[in-house]
Amino acid sequence: MKVVIMGCSRVGAYLASELVSKGHSVTVVDLEASALEYARGHYGLPIQCEALVGDARDSGTLKALTAGADAFVATTKHDNSNLMAVQMARLFGVTNVVSRLQDPDRGEAIKDEGIHTVVWSKFQVAAIEKFLLS
Repeated sequence: MKVVIMGCSRVGAYLASELVSKGHSVTVVDLEASALEYARGHYGLPIQCEALVGDARDSGTLKALTAGADAFVATTKHDNSNLMAVQMARLFGVTNVVSRLQDPDRGEAIKDEGIHTVVWSKFQVAAIEKFLLS
């Protein structure tokens, strides 16, 4: 599977590492070259992963990045950027899109659009409840 990941913080880098270890082709794009370099040295971003500096919210850049892609994942800390990018990726023919979100309400608002969302606060609350109530 060919996967494009927008954002190379800890989440994007770890996701890329997991996917590459399972034999998938991964391209990570970030606005900052320093984020990509840091991820290689500190988060284990694999050398087999293509790492590009660019703005995946730019339609021309995103169209080029997603050509032939099976999936697009937006992992930045910015809900608006992530949602905009996954919606554009859908327009460019990528059917499997996932957006990281901070705000749980935003995930509910777009769930009928075929966009998968991962809301970290929901996972954290569920894990805390599990420990408290078990």
